[in-house]
Amino acid sequence: QPTLACPCRLKRPGLEHKQIQTKTQNNSIVMSQTQDNWKWCKKCGAQHWGGSNGACPAGGNHTEEGSGNYVLCHSGSCPAHHQGEWRWCKACDCLWWAGDKHNKGACAANGGKHHTEEGSGNYFLSNVGAHEAESVPAGHQGQWNWCSKCYEMIWVGDSKKTCPAGGHHEHHGSGKYHVKYI
Repeated sequence: QPTLACPCRLKRPGLEHKQIQTKTQNNSIVMSQTQDNWKWCKKCGAQHWGGSNGACPAGGNHTEEGSGNYVLCHSGSCPAHHQGEWRWCKACDCLWWAGDKHNKGACAANGGKHHTEEGSGNYFLSNVGAHEAESVPAGHQGQWNWCSKCYEMIWVGDSKKTCPAGGHHEHHGSGKYHVKYI
């Protein structure tokens, strides 16, 4: 797979963007661009940029221990059922939803104040909706949800984790997401 020039504004050393082909249900081909090195923090449950020193609401920095290597789609040509407006926060290194222009969630690095979009590309996540049955394709991990308090992408397959907005993450009302891993 060829390495492409970064179409987003995210400036991180060692980033590789790959162009992939995905066959849709009607057998058409969709080209999309992906970025790997996204990780899960076992302390707070959030998805964050790998190799980061981002602040974790559970204390210290995020950890990659026990995490897979997750791949996110970024560009306007991602496959169907992918929701855009996901951003990287340069302060805490977490992936958060920026689709609500009046609420920017809560960032652990900003003392619970809002996340920042500065320097981020637009990422897309596969979303099957809150009330639909979750069918997780091969090579993907399910049980990812949006926290309605901090707006971060969190894995709910584990016990409740610390939220930067205080207490534990809250995912009621979230769609069901699954994330590709390699």
